[in-house]
Amino acid sequence: MCFNRKHYIRYMCFVQTDYAPNFFVFFWFFLDKLLYNQIMGTKVYLSDSMIQVYNSEGSGEKKVLYFLAAEPVEIAPPPAMCVVMVYPYEWSLMMTPWKYSGSGVRGMETTGGGKEYAESFQREIMEKAESLFGFHVTGRGIAGYSLGGIEALYMASINHDFGNFEFVGSVSGSFWYEGTVQYFGGHDLPGVHKAYVSIGRKETGKAGTERAMVRANTEEVVRILQRSIDVTYEINSGGHFSNIPERMEKCANCWKNVEKVI
Repeated sequence: MCFNRKHYIRYMCFVQTDYAPNFFVFFWFFLDKLLYNQIMGTKVYLSDSMIQVYNSEGSGEKKVLYFLAAEPVEIAPPPAMCVVMVYPYEWSLMMTPWKYSGSGVRGMETTGGGKEYAESFQREIMEKAESLFGFHVTGRGIAGYSLGGIEALYMASINHDFGNFEFVGSVSGSFWYEGTVQYFGGHDLPGVHKAYVSIGRKETGKAGTERAMVRANTEEVVRILQRSIDVTYEINSGGHFSNIPERMEKCANCWKNVEKVI
């Protein structure tokens, strides 16, 4: 079996224990720790997602922001923060917590797997990503772009073994998706004390279509969150695909200076 260190730096540790002596597995494990700061951005392929880790300089204590996106994006993490970009293999399936029953949007033929993805996120993504870290995690946030914005808020609404996310973010969230306003209108985000929501000024759809509701639905979700959470809401220039890395960095920086609530 081929071992490609560049693509899967921890493959021997996660998968191939049957193909190498234990001493060889541990050798790679400790070598990973030594080379950690040199391999930021390396693609790591897990069972249902690919991840890229962008770590700020220094060790010690850091917040960790998990960011759901459809395609690889390189961002600069704020000081004392690690950003884990997460790219699910089946985007529309894994980023929709309930099924889409409409017919007006292309690419939505397979949906509704977001509930299962969220329930396995800690085991399949977080625990494996955090085994790479050489620092103490002081807080966890979840954010997403496009459909990932819905999934991020959904993940923040359910309980996890580690506790709850402290921060949630949505960049150009696809809040036109049917049932979004209704779901978040009836479900709290336990543990979240700061949220960031942004949308492009030119984001809209043809009049009379579901996508035309994205701005109105986004602002309704913001009003719902503001009942119990401190929310930063921004309208950025451009449309859905404008300045994506910069807008993701805005989201991460929004959490940077927020003190942990005990």
